[in-house]
Amino acid sequence: MKKQIMILLLAMATILGCSSTPPPVPATDSTTVSPDTVVVPIPPTVSLVDSLLTTLSPDALAGQMIVVYRVENDFLLRNHFGGVLLFKSMLKDPDQLKADMAALQADAPLGYFVCLDQEGGSVSRLDAIPGWEGGTPGAVDMATWPVDSVQAEGRRIGLALADLGVNLNLAPVLDRAQAWDGSQGWMGRRRRAFGSSDDEILPPARAFSMGCREAGVACLAKHFPGYDVAENSDLEPARSGADSAAIMNGVSRFAAAADVVSGVMMSSIIYPPLGEEPAVLNPRVVGLARLASPGGLVMTDDLWGTALRAWQRPDLQILPTEYPEEDWAALVERALFAGNDLLLVTYPAKAVRMRKVLVKLMAEDPQARQRVVEAVRRILEVKARMELLDTP
Repeated sequence: MKKQIMILLLAMATILGCSSTPPPVPATDSTTVSPDTVVVPIPPTVSLVDSLLTTLSPDALAGQMIVVYRVENDFLLRNHFGGVLLFKSMLKDPDQLKADMAALQADAPLGYFVCLDQEGGSVSRLDAIPGWEGGTPGAVDMATWPVDSVQAEGRRIGLALADLGVNLNLAPVLDRAQAWDGSQGWMGRRRRAFGSSDDEILPPARAFSMGCREAGVACLAKHFPGYDVAENSDLEPARSGADSAAIMNGVSRFAAAADVVSGVMMSSIIYPPLGEEPAVLNPRVVGLARLASPGGLVMTDDLWGTALRAWQRPDLQILPTEYPEEDWAALVERALFAGNDLLLVTYPAKAVRMRKVLVKLMAEDPQARQRVVEAVRRILEVKARMELLDTP
């Protein structure tokens, strides 16, 4: 694995235009977390995914790329969406949620990613469920535990998520506690980071992911290539001062966890050595994510977030439910051509508009259709590994 990551780092050095020697590959604790406990899914047959791709309408292709805030099942199915995001308030009646998610999966031949942010600590959605009111340990807590205890906690969390019908945990956080300049970063302030170095972050993050996977729940690591600013990048455009070598170090950290997660969620921070676009809209940064997680999914954070819309239109006052349609379409197009697979939006009405934008782009531009098909191929391959697809 270290050899593969070193090759990756050399490729990244070329992309970044960085002539310095790549940083050493971070060590992972391979002795205390037994590989025998990991269930490695069998890759799907190419013919199954290829066959499905030939049957999908433009609406269905576009819909597969969209993960939307959970609303009624009929709306989700009618729009062919590929995934739903659950919020804490939706877990207050777990029995009803389980029934709804089971019905949704039964009615969807391509299955649904059912997503939840369950990092623990300050980002713990399970607290809404009776019996879990005391919260769950966060990264700062788990960082002090033996890795086998972290893996057991990941398994406990995964079993609880799976019981609700959740199959994709938007965790763990692989970001450092420090900002790029050494000050306390946003993830450190929120106690969401496992530590400050790769050796502090990777062993517990890997163990937590492995525990979730043992319970049948996949994980997406975040926020690629590393959340390294002090401000909340959801609320305002944020710029990192990291140089190319520091960015490469963050990318290598995600690469070192790629074998235990199913992909990454992108950051919305701007990294000037790679361009002036937010990472999630920057083809160079998304390209690095693709290198770091080959075969994995690349997912946006919420595209309706205030900061992204403000970056697109810095002259506007950004309102919760209003935004020019042409600018929303341009933002969706940027996210598509940046190379993302899954486009997340928390505003259901705008998810419908997003699907229509993607369909229109496919009709007008062969490159857009190719980009959508590439993304949906990866989505279906992951869904096949998770046994979400109806098979003959």
